[in-house]
Amino acid sequence: LKRLRLVDRCFRDPQDCVSAICSILVQHSSLEVLDLRSDSILSLPNNFGQQFPQLRELHLDHNLLTSLPASLSMMTRLRVLK
Repeated sequence: LKRLRLVDRCFRDPQDCVSAICSILVQHSSLEVLDLRSDSILSLPNNFGQQFPQLRELHLDHNLLTSLPASLSMMTRLRVLK
């Protein structure tokens, strides 16, 4: 699995969904692109960057985020952050 695109999903509880996605995807070290646009996400887990240091693209635009966790600085391969 190199790319995962979950765009415009109407999750009943977006935060539970983000937690579930993170716990499942942490096992896929080959994931390079994660697209979570327009999913009503309020926040990311504090350890998000530690869980996905291999990501090259992270798409979070059109969510309800007001801040990003400091752990994103650990994503040294990240080239696109939207």
